Amino acid sequence: MRWGAASNARQYVVVVRGADGRINEFVTGARTHSVTIIRALPFDSYSATVHAIGGPNMLAGASVTGRLRALEVKPVRVPRHPRKLARVPGTLTP
Repeated sequence: MRWGAASNARQYVVVVRGADGRINEFVTGARTHSVTIIRALPFDSYSATVHAIGGPNMLAGASVTGRLRALEVKPVRVPRHPRKLARVPGTLTP
């Protein structure tokens, strides 16, 4: 997840809310403008809010909320027959 810089921001607080009720909070420095959400399930949707905190009193500034939609999970195709191993000359075959 990425966001743009806010003027006079000294740190950012990112709150991620999952569809299942989970809440993750990340605190980053002023030069960091991205966060990787770990243990995110691809079929869940998330809501993220970024709060810019700065100024001489570290007051909260503007906040932005974004929505992370669930991805479409495609099923993995399993081959019906496993490939046969190539016969190597000079080896015993069962």
